[in-house]
Amino acid sequence: VMAETFQKALDALFTTTTPTPTPTPTPTSTPGPSATPRPSGAPTASPGASPTVAQLVKQASDHYDQAQTALKNGDFAEYARLISLLQDDLARLRAATGQ
Repeated sequence: VMAETFQKALDALFTTTTPTPTPTPTPTSTPGPSATPRPSGAPTASPGASPTVAQLVKQASDHYDQAQTALKNGDFAEYARLISLLQDDLARLRAATGQ
């Protein structure tokens, strides 16, 4: 996604739209899909435990801005640390949005 700013690009990429309601399907006699077991060691989801997509977008944008400032100041160690945090933010966004 390309946009005027990094923040707008993240917003465009990860903003979810409200889907239009679809008709309710008629019941069938075939059972629905069963729940897939979580891999061992996978974090369990609990209400309020993970940040929302909007919070993750803001966090990623903040890390990007801070990294750019560190780069301009010649602080390459801080830049690398912040880029690593940005990569983590983006991975969490992909996981949160199923992308």
